[in-house]
Amino acid sequence: MSKKSRSDSKSSPPQPASLNASLESSAAASIAQTVTERIGELMEEKFLDLRSTLDRLNGRIDDNTRRITESENRISEDEDRITSLENQVSELQQKVKTLTERCDDGENRSRRENIRIIGLKEGSEGQSSVTFFESWLPEVLGMETKRGVIKLDRAHRALGPPKEDRCRPVIIKLHNFTDKQRILTAYIRGSIISYTSAQKKKALKLQLDLEKNIAGLEVQFRQHPSDSLAKQLEAARSALNQLLTKKAQTQIFYAKHRLFESGNKPGRLLARLAKSKMEVNIIPALTDRDGKRQNKSTDINKIMKLYYQDLYSSQCESSADNRADFLDKIKFPTLSDEQKKILNNSISKEEVSEAIFALKGGKAPGPDGFGPEFYKTFCKMLVGPLTDMFVDSFEKGFLPPTLSHAHVSVILKKDKPADLCGSYRPISLISVDSKVLSKLLARRLQNFLPTLVHPDQSGFVPGRLSHSNVRRLLNIIQFSSIRKQKALAVSLDAEKAFDRIEWEYLFDVLHRFGLGGSFLRWIQAIYHSPTASVLTNGRCSEPFALARGVRQGCPLSPLLFALALEPLAETIRMQAEVKGISLGNMEHKIALYADDIILFLSLPKQSIPTTLKAFNKFSSISGYKINLAKSEAMPLGGLSKTDVPNDFPFKWTVGGLLYLGVKMSPDLNDMLKLNFSPICTQIKKDLQRWHKLPLSMLGRISLIKMNVLPRLLYPLQMLPLYISKKTNRDLEKAFTNFIWLGKKPRQKLKILQLHPDMGGLSVPNIIFYNWACHAHHYWLWLHTYLKRENCIDSWACSPHSPWGLITCDVAKIPLSVRKNPIIYNGIRVWRDVLKHLGKTKVKSLLSPITQNPDFPADDTVMSFQQLQTTFHVPQKHFFAYLQLRHFISPHVVSTSAVNDVEKFLGDRKDRRHLIGSFYSLLNSLGICLLPDISRKWEIDLDSQYIEDDWQTALRLIKSTFTCNRLRETQYRIIHRLHITPVILHKINRSLSPLCLKCNLERGTYFHCFWECRKISRFWNHISSVISEIFKLKIKKDPGVFLLGLPSRKLQIPTAHYKLLEKLLLIARKCILIHWIKESPPTVTLWYREVFSTLPHERLHAVMEGREEMFLTTWSPFLNHLPADLKGLLLQGQNIKQSSLMPCS
Repeated sequence: MSKKSRSDSKSSPPQPASLNASLESSAAASIAQTVTERIGELMEEKFLDLRSTLDRLNGRIDDNTRRITESENRISEDEDRITSLENQVSELQQKVKTLTERCDDGENRSRRENIRIIGLKEGSEGQSSVTFFESWLPEVLGMETKRGVIKLDRAHRALGPPKEDRCRPVIIKLHNFTDKQRILTAYIRGSIISYTSAQKKKALKLQLDLEKNIAGLEVQFRQHPSDSLAKQLEAARSALNQLLTKKAQTQIFYAKHRLFESGNKPGRLLARLAKSKMEVNIIPALTDRDGKRQNKSTDINKIMKLYYQDLYSSQCESSADNRADFLDKIKFPTLSDEQKKILNNSISKEEVSEAIFALKGGKAPGPDGFGPEFYKTFCKMLVGPLTDMFVDSFEKGFLPPTLSHAHVSVILKKDKPADLCGSYRPISLISVDSKVLSKLLARRLQNFLPTLVHPDQSGFVPGRLSHSNVRRLLNIIQFSSIRKQKALAVSLDAEKAFDRIEWEYLFDVLHRFGLGGSFLRWIQAIYHSPTASVLTNGRCSEPFALARGVRQGCPLSPLLFALALEPLAETIRMQAEVKGISLGNMEHKIALYADDIILFLSLPKQSIPTTLKAFNKFSSISGYKINLAKSEAMPLGGLSKTDVPNDFPFKWTVGGLLYLGVKMSPDLNDMLKLNFSPICTQIKKDLQRWHKLPLSMLGRISLIKMNVLPRLLYPLQMLPLYISKKTNRDLEKAFTNFIWLGKKPRQKLKILQLHPDMGGLSVPNIIFYNWACHAHHYWLWLHTYLKRENCIDSWACSPHSPWGLITCDVAKIPLSVRKNPIIYNGIRVWRDVLKHLGKTKVKSLLSPITQNPDFPADDTVMSFQQLQTTFHVPQKHFFAYLQLRHFISPHVVSTSAVNDVEKFLGDRKDRRHLIGSFYSLLNSLGICLLPDISRKWEIDLDSQYIEDDWQTALRLIKSTFTCNRLRETQYRIIHRLHITPVILHKINRSLSPLCLKCNLERGTYFHCFWECRKISRFWNHISSVISEIFKLKIKKDPGVFLLGLPSRKLQIPTAHYKLLEKLLLIARKCILIHWIKESPPTVTLWYREVFSTLPHERLHAVMEGREEMFLTTWSPFLNHLPADLKGLLLQGQNIKQSSLMPCS
């Protein structure tokens, strides 16, 4: 408080209110002073408490932080442990999964390796069941134990006490899964043999009993003749005669069925009829090693076995270093990683199934006794075990002995002495299991073969053709002739080429081609300890081991052989000392078709020694051997008139040589005379000889397709021949004479040559086939021109291209080309093709005119505005343009559009099936008989039908029956080929033109088949019967009843409509049976013909595995028959009545 305030308070007396206020103020001041003085202490006290609290909290926080840090560290460590454990668990799970799969596979394999034997008497196995069954199984199943002993892990009876009424089954655990395959194969084969044998014995027992009874009765009758014995003897003889008659009837029926099914069709039956003499596969005698002729079957078999045992024994002593010395110099092409992966993939069931169905049928069985047809039929059942066996064999590295064994069947080569073992070609008959595996591997390899094998090799390589080698030889002959170049064409004869390839060499080559891995392991497994037996005169030799060779008859062998021979070809190509023949910018030294090798050599004195040296070196490591005495050398060009050189290693053939079945001459103008004319002469003789064969018209046409066409087609494919009109006329005359057996033709050959859909019978048109064979080269010429590449023929046309010459005027073709039959024959054929198309001038958009500024755009002169824009023509030249346009316009010729043939050639990507496709194209561009056929019939029928209806009628010719004679019946009806009284009257006026049956009206074709009163009544009966069969009113309609034309009024299921067609065709046949008789056919005759056809239809369905379809089709007819007749018929056909479907 200030001094002034204190003085004032002393001077004046305090009042009560002010006093109170003063006291309060004093107290507040005192308190404030006290607080002010002690604020620090108070704050210190409070902060001390707060600090102690904070310290306690900080301690706790630090403790918690430490704990949290420790916990985080522990958690991090735990997470690391968990991650590690998770990885371990994942690995363990994968191992568990793998072990589970292996366990499952082991269990499955264990089950698969088990077999169960039912019905074996208790105790038969003795004390040692394993030993017993190891010897008992091969003996019972007829297995050859020499090829591998069956090994068992265990064998025991099923659990449970033995029962009196039946024996406990025996469970056998096999050591190898492949043994189960062998046992099952032997069991199936044995079951089939057992069943057929039991059936034969059952049938034979009754015959033997009757014969024994007859013999006993004859003895009794001779000793004590009586009427009762005579009657018993006659009854027994009658029973025997009936039995033998039934047996003969069965054999006759099957013979008739073969004739019904295969008669007059291309096949073995027709081939046997056509042969001038039956081929005999019997070997009469063989010359042994001592030069003595042996004629006993056992000696012949032994001699042949020893021969092939020596042939298949390895005679090559080369080492791996010797092979490397030869092969290291060659740069082998290899597959990409992706291609190797595809090639080495594991075998799947799908692949096995595809390989089974890719096998060709109709082949002789191997040691297993089965054919591919059996495997195709039961493919779903066999594909699983077969795949398992292949996988198991791959893991073991070898095939089961039954798959490694083969029967060697020998075929006598043409014009070879029959008493020499070397005159026979060995064909290996391998088991179907082995064939499936080989086919599977071959299907994989063939896709990559063009990558690995040089284009010089055309044999068994997809996309390559044998005639390309012949074409190359022809060009070399022509080139050498024109240039007078001294050259040789040497055709080499290999000595048992397939049989001499050494396996170690083969494996080495496959590895160098990059075919290692699984694929090579498969090849090594196939060639691991194989064996063979030789078949001669029905005898099978003892098995012997093979040590070399690739089997002829195995699907894989040709591909392996092509790869094995490729190092030799590459060595010849690499040899600088070997001088080939250069055509254009390419030198040609060698060409191969499998083992057929031809060399093209210039400078022979230098080239031949080097070539022989390469062959000798190759022979020493591979086993491949050339027979120099049989190899031929044809001198070309300047050498053609020289004498044989001294010490010449080959046979000198100035007149020509035989290459791939074609006779080659230094003069190409002799091609037709050497190769085509002799065949035509022989064909005419054969056609004349075949006149006596019991064939129908379709049978004779089938014989032409099957026998004549292939003989003519081969030289046409291999050589650039031009068939003249005279040659073609001679052939067509011979065909016509044979088809109609020397009588006047009832139909022109041009009509018979049409496709069946166009009203013909596809009789070969040799001119069209000649053109189609040239289409191979047209395709090559066109596509090499479009790619701006050269082909083998380009050198002869330079500076033009071959395609350019066939599309230009004849006058512009150089003289050198006109003298070259290789090119000029193709040009002549092309012009004939254009004439067939109606093209009189050679104009084509595919002509070689490219980027030509003078070529008019859109077939018109360019406008002046276009010229200004394109060529910057000034306006002042407009009048000159008008003058030029006025002059040019009348002379602008429109180019023709691309014709059908050019479009066909341009659109095709390759030459596969080119001949057949081109031939079909030419046939489709010809005349169509439908208008002529329909016009004549529609006048008689007084109805109009659309083209599709007539197409249906033509297709029914082939689809109604499989029998060619019935097909021919319908063909003749549609084409009205039967001779009627009207036609006979035109031939001979003394004969009446009236119908033979009614003798009231003219016997026209339609009258004889439909309008005649007697025939009309027959059709009425047939209509009534058919209506009852189908439980549907079917009215007489000549279009349906005679021609099979579809009717929209008939509402019949498709399957039953097929039956209607069959029944109506048989009715037409009945009319033809009574064609020249006065009496009409009857319904009884119709029933008899149906009953005779029905067994053949059923047997065909059973053999094709389509019995259900047969029952569906024929059920209306069978249900229509009376109960007793149906029961008799079904008993004869072995058909259950319950399986017949009712007709709705």
